[in-house]
Amino acid sequence: MLHIINTLLDYLGYLGIGAKVKNRLYIVIGSIATLYLGYLTIRFFANGSYIRGIIYVLIFLVLVYFLILNFIFYFTDKIVKWDITQFILKYVKKKFPQMKHASSTVNGESDSILDNVAVLDLTIRNEDRFENMVESLLEENFFADNHYLENETNQKVYRINKDNLLPAYSIRHEEDQWKLFVGKDSLHKEYIAEITGVNGRSIKKEATIIPIKVGVLGGEFTILNNGLLEHFKEPYRLVVQARVENN
Repeated sequence: MLHIINTLLDYLGYLGIGAKVKNRLYIVIGSIATLYLGYLTIRFFANGSYIRGIIYVLIFLVLVYFLILNFIFYFTDKIVKWDITQFILKYVKKKFPQMKHASSTVNGESDSILDNVAVLDLTIRNEDRFENMVESLLEENFFADNHYLENETNQKVYRINKDNLLPAYSIRHEEDQWKLFVGKDSLHKEYIAEITGVNGRSIKKEATIIPIKVGVLGGEFTILNNGLLEHFKEPYRLVVQARVENN
């Protein structure tokens, strides 16, 4: 059953259906499963299995709680004050400020933990087309949007989450150049940037480039300045993490 659901959602992603729509489908499917769990709970009590029934009640309540949170977030774009995940996130950030995401190379913060993987040198060849594409992906909810987050520090908080990745991308060698094609799905990829090398060295045309992650940085951000929340915007940037194999 799970395989069928994942196959269906992968197909929707191939057609350009946004992540938000797919998450809504997950919520609907999860609601059906939770209702069935509630039915089993009632049956346990009816059959006199009180201990098992109590365990299922607790599981049922936890699932209902997170279903409500996800429903509010993905259907209304809001976060409620009693969302426990926000408190956990704040605690982790304060307790472990040095923690980095495992894929921090894409975020431009540290070297990748993966062997033989590096950040490629590139030049964006169509700035306007790239900016319009990113704005379109934001509007269609392909990216996790940080616009709802409260900025409580004097640090930059970008609208685009630094861990977001472009939904579709590929690298091909054409016209004596390594070209990066990106888009919202496999059917709508466009030539956006030229790969000029890796660590300052050129890449031979006989090489094989295996893209691992293609992320977007920059764009709109807020910063707290003397108690006032100010809004700014900087150009979008592409960061490509890939494995280069010389044949």
